Amino acid sequence: MGTAQTGEGDGDAPSLSTSSQSFCAPAAPAPLTDTGKVGEIGGLGKGVGEALASLSLPLSVQTELENVLQCSVCISTVVRPVSLGCGHTFCKVCLTTSLQRSKKKCPTCRAVCHIDPAAAKENTMLANISRVVMGSGVYASRAEEADCQLAELGEQLPIFFYNSALVPGEMLGLHLFEPRYRIMMKRIVENGRKFVYLPSFERYSAKEGDIGLVAELEECSEFHDGRWQLGATMKERLRITEAWVEDGTFHLWYCKLERIRDQKGENETRTVDSAKRCLAKLNEAGDVGVPVEKPQAAMPALTAANAESVSFWIASRLHLRARDSMQILRDTDTVSRFSHLMEFLDARIAHKRAEHERAALRASERQAREQEQEQERRDSRQANLEMAGGTAVASPAVEGSHGVSSLSLSQTDRPIVLGPGHPLYHPDFRGSLPIVPSALAWGREEGHAEEERGERPL
Repeated sequence: MGTAQTGEGDGDAPSLSTSSQSFCAPAAPAPLTDTGKVGEIGGLGKGVGEALASLSLPLSVQTELENVLQCSVCISTVVRPVSLGCGHTFCKVCLTTSLQRSKKKCPTCRAVCHIDPAAAKENTMLANISRVVMGSGVYASRAEEADCQLAELGEQLPIFFYNSALVPGEMLGLHLFEPRYRIMMKRIVENGRKFVYLPSFERYSAKEGDIGLVAELEECSEFHDGRWQLGATMKERLRITEAWVEDGTFHLWYCKLERIRDQKGENETRTVDSAKRCLAKLNEAGDVGVPVEKPQAAMPALTAANAESVSFWIASRLHLRARDSMQILRDTDTVSRFSHLMEFLDARIAHKRAEHERAALRASERQAREQEQEQERRDSRQANLEMAGGTAVASPAVEGSHGVSSLSLSQTDRPIVLGPGHPLYHPDFRGSLPIVPSALAWGREEGHAEEERGERPL
């Protein structure tokens, strides 16, 4: 779904919901001393905040600071301040709510801003000054309330679709050239360096309940024509809670998401034992020749706390099919994931061993055929040697595939010619037997006709 419009003029800031107004209500003024000045507030750290906290400011200065630090959306001193490129600063929760309805425009000047306020870094200097003006206790209370509202609003990230399923810990190299992904790269480089990696094999669209991964940029570079080359690491699993296409972005999808965590098992010993059995099965698979990838990173320490990471480390080394990878991502029980991995490894090991057995059988059959052919060649050579001592004649018999059923060796003045293709022909005897172009023919002498002998030519 697209981003909703506010229906207000460009010069007016969008109105907030009742819940946002209740959160952003003006805070009570800081406690005053008997001299009418702000008391000292410690614990602000070094910098401007510490310097202001060490001073006693007149009430007029405090009022002026409150006006300068006022958020134009909630009309109160900023909490968790976030500054835009245009120079205006707002509360993080106010900016998040506003940008959801104003098509990525600054609530004050309506300048376009490509920023995810929920993931944006706070302006630390302004936050320290606000803490001085409001008082540490009041600021901490409002900041805690803001964090709760941000959690309710949910994190928003752009979506990158790809027809391959990965698991946490794997790395991905990409070369992006589509206009929507060029916009995505400019936004995430400026803010957060994170995006959603969503496996999609048909529709290249997102819906509630889809499973994906949070991808974090490791390195990236932009070419002169706007293309991007990047390397990203898959981090956490996620489930999409809401998805929409943002207007004016060449069909770039955005989504709200929730992280997926494994359920903590009661029996930690069972979890570690499952991990050990799965690692042993992985080593066995490598020994029998199952393709196993080299690890992209060192294996996490084998403890109950790291069992989830170990399971994904094992999965990243296997050539999993898409449906197997998606099953691994959906599992929220670590022991169940190890069981699925061992089932996959057992199937691959059995398949590889069957391949070895078939290969051994084929080799044995090939060797037997070669021995049989060698024996036939020896028999043929022996027959030709025996034939070289006499002359082959045709015995009157039933015709076979070569015109006669058999040949006998006898002394006669009418030799036959054995040409290539005859069972008794061998090139070693070309000099001892007369050769004519025909495959097999009777030798003729002048005055001797075939009809007189009553013999048939071969």
